Amino acid sequence: LVLGASMFYCYLKAAAGSKLRLCTSLSLVAVTWFYILRFTVQYPSTEWYEKGFNLFDVAYADVVWGGSAGNWGHSQTLFCWVIVATVWSFEASVFYQFFGLFGAMSGSYVLIETQLARPSPQVPASLAIATFVGFLCVWMLPQTTSMQDLSWWLWALHMCLIVPKFIHMGPAVDRGLLYMALA
Repeated sequence: LVLGASMFYCYLKAAAGSKLRLCTSLSLVAVTWFYILRFTVQYPSTEWYEKGFNLFDVAYADVVWGGSAGNWGHSQTLFCWVIVATVWSFEASVFYQFFGLFGAMSGSYVLIETQLARPSPQVPASLAIATFVGFLCVWMLPQTTSMQDLSWWLWALHMCLIVPKFIHMGPAVDRGLLYMALA
């Protein structure tokens, strides 16, 4: 329901804009969901299914711990990009974050109209803190050795990406300095 409403909002906003961005987003979502659905079909034949682990955690475990068959390098790059994009898109509607978290981050962010509003030169300290904690989460994921630890760091990362949209705390932080620190 959240994914559907978020995608509807984002695609409705994008429909009047660039058709190239709209097609790019749809392509990114299609590729992402191809891999999600392929893994979902294969999941019941895994030992993790037998142990009762949830699909969300197992999919990430396959990426993070997959060894030579895993895609941790690509996923780590995507996670880091998403953390920075969370700062970049801070003023955008929360629907873009929900679309990204539940659908496809790259498919969501490509739809954001960057020229509609000039971003504020400052952001809440809670956003800055969440970005640094998010990087800690990304660093910790391959360090984990149990599904429980992996799950904890994954949920913490996802909270770092969404909570700052709703909770603004602390003094204002210069956005340019935050970008420099994140680089």
